[in-house]
Amino acid sequence: MNFLRGRLEAQILRLKEAVERVTKESDFLRCKESSSQDEIRKLHRQLRDLREDFTTTRQKEADMKDRKIELEKKLEVAKAENISVGSHLQYLKKSTFFISL
Repeated sequence: MNFLRGRLEAQILRLKEAVERVTKESDFLRCKESSSQDEIRKLHRQLRDLREDFTTTRQKEADMKDRKIELEKKLEVAKAENISVGSHLQYLKKSTFFISL
């Protein structure tokens, strides 16, 4: 009877140790999962921020292209006006030359 009792106590001890190991492993895995979930939330936030930044940057780029086109058109108008004024100035110089003669 003592022999059987000793075997049962040893088995109970091994089972308690196994339960303790499984509990520690479970706690570790729960902690690891929680950390992973936190990391996933952080990465989702970063991705959302990057998408917003990308959208903003793309909009700014489109605005700058529009502004560039507008300024190029103004430059062409200014060049044409400059040529016109230069031609008019030369005409006036010739006219005053002939008038002064």
